[in-house]
Amino acid sequence: MKNNKIAIVGASGSGKSTLLDIFLCLITADTGKILIDGILLDPSSIREFQNNIGFVPQTPFLSDGSILENISFGLPKDKIDMNAIEDAVKLAQLDDFISSLPLGIDTLVGERGVQISGGQKQRISIARSLYSKPSILVFDEATSALDGNTEADVMHEINNLSSQKTILIVAHRLSTVKKCDKIYFLNDGIVEDSGTYEELFDRNDAFQEMAKKS
Repeated sequence: MKNNKIAIVGASGSGKSTLLDIFLCLITADTGKILIDGILLDPSSIREFQNNIGFVPQTPFLSDGSILENISFGLPKDKIDMNAIEDAVKLAQLDDFISSLPLGIDTLVGERGVQISGGQKQRISIARSLYSKPSILVFDEATSALDGNTEADVMHEINNLSSQKTILIVAHRLSTVKKCDKIYFLNDGIVEDSGTYEELFDRNDAFQEMAKKS
């Protein structure tokens, strides 16, 4: 479903991480096939597919460098597209934080981001995923370290991207997936149900119970 927001949800141990690893081609499924626009994804096309994905993990890795270096992640400074950096920073709700720093985007984050908060690290990770303008964005519990207001702001910006990108969200907290076009509800490694948030809330008791706790 191109340019849609898709969510994978379920309790801990339901199989969300395994399904995501299969989608990212980090592990191979024992059975079944992956088709992209009707074309079989095989070993010769995996790298090309992965290059179109921007991934935001639950626990981001930051190098002992500046915010700029961590968003561009490995590019020499003269190769960095500053317009793309500015767009990514704005979408990740980092602009106010960066403008408050004496050194701005050149501020060092410390080894593994020790100088900044968990929420700020997560937003840098989100900005990194957006910098290369991928056609697919994957968020693996990516807003779990954010406070409620920041999460709402980030999700608002992510939702606005859905007309331009395919977005896959893996979440335990169902408040992050209310506006997804389709939600897959996993239980014990099986897709137990699927539909919109409202459809699942109305007919699926387990989903409703999870939603009430979110």
